[in-house]
Amino acid sequence: MKTQTLIRLLPCTLLLAGGLSFTACSDDDDTSSIPDTELTDTESATAQELSRLLGMLCEDEELSTGWATRTVPPTVGQALDPNNPFVRTMTVASEAEAREYFLALAGYIAKADADKTTWQCAGIGTLTYQPLNQSDCFATISVNIKQVPELTTIRLVPVSALGENASNFEAYYNFGDVLLNTEDNTVWVCGRPACAWAGKTKSYWFSFNLVDKNVKAVTKYKNPCYFHKTSASHSEKVYDFGYFIQLMHDVNEGWYNYALYQRSHYEKEEEKDFLPVSEVVPYIDENIQVLHDLARDWPEAEKQFTPAGVKIDWGWQFVLFLSSKVSGKTAYQNWYRFITGNEGESLLSNRHEAGRFAPLEKKVYGASFIRWGVRLPLDLETEQFDIREYAKTGGPGDVNDWDNEQKVPAQGLPVRVKTGYELSNKLVGNPDPSKELPGVGSKLKVLYRMPAHKFHYPAK
Repeated sequence: MKTQTLIRLLPCTLLLAGGLSFTACSDDDDTSSIPDTELTDTESATAQELSRLLGMLCEDEELSTGWATRTVPPTVGQALDPNNPFVRTMTVASEAEAREYFLALAGYIAKADADKTTWQCAGIGTLTYQPLNQSDCFATISVNIKQVPELTTIRLVPVSALGENASNFEAYYNFGDVLLNTEDNTVWVCGRPACAWAGKTKSYWFSFNLVDKNVKAVTKYKNPCYFHKTSASHSEKVYDFGYFIQLMHDVNEGWYNYALYQRSHYEKEEEKDFLPVSEVVPYIDENIQVLHDLARDWPEAEKQFTPAGVKIDWGWQFVLFLSSKVSGKTAYQNWYRFITGNEGESLLSNRHEAGRFAPLEKKVYGASFIRWGVRLPLDLETEQFDIREYAKTGGPGDVNDWDNEQKVPAQGLPVRVKTGYELSNKLVGNPDPSKELPGVGSKLKVLYRMPAHKFHYPAK
């Protein structure tokens, strides 16, 4: 593989100055020039865009025949005003979290200082992000998606803005709870529990098992290639959970690095202003011990959710493979790369040396929390990739041993994300976050329940 074919995406701080998109959609919503197969093929670029959107807006990412004309009811957030049922409200901790949600929804990273950010895709519609930074609303997303006509606006608000609509519950699931889906023998770990304090009523579950339907095979060229095929829904949750896993391997260093990241990336000086870790863990001293207690029980959870035969050092550097796309004779495999303190230190040091931030107090280790997105283009006529090798062992195997200055990831796994609603086979509406998921005991089997570790929450 030629060196120039590997595009390494800079940390999110720098990405926001330029912009990244994994979408191949056109610049307008005119479908007259779209090939017929683009709106019928469930694996077309347009279909993949819609799958991601439906996964995040409707918890319904699976596409079937007629997907381009099908309509789906939204489940994102809550419809609080009966007079405006197409306006839905979801809670976030800040405008920064609101923006991260939009970027994941749109499938790209936009300019940090833009007043508006618009995503468009012919055959689907548009999204427009508007930061407000008001006390009761951080931002809005205007939604014009043909397949989701019952959603026009998402308001991203602090939990205090919910008023009497705020939930009060004790979450049933915690980080590290593990379930087995007996229908396809996949293992799912809770990597973002619900949290009343943060206004999060959904739990998010992650699987590192590769199933046949998530393998995209391209076999008509000299070297057969196999890519990880997912909707890439909830990619911002993948980023958070990858670093949470690393945090479990070195709580003290990770906690220190999180402060560095908040100060350098978001330019927040006071700890009280830091974003919660993984959206639901407030950055307060009382939670350090809770994380240490959780980390002592974490190896058992890790033993359950790491696929059999895989040897991976979750405390070190790894990648999680996201979506892929095939366009003509070129294919793209996308992933998040999770780096540790020694590499994160060099990135932070460069910015410190430029005079933007104070010098580092010490050498750092552990989770760095610096986001790296990678989009790997391959020439299908001459190059080769096989995601199945990673799925089997956690490493690249012989097939993925490229002669390249940018080394192929030494360890990594494919990842999929589902909400508790999706994982429970949509047996009810948004499941009660204080109770066991519907389907446990039938479709779902408990493999591991994390002992109770209760985080501390400051008053709002």
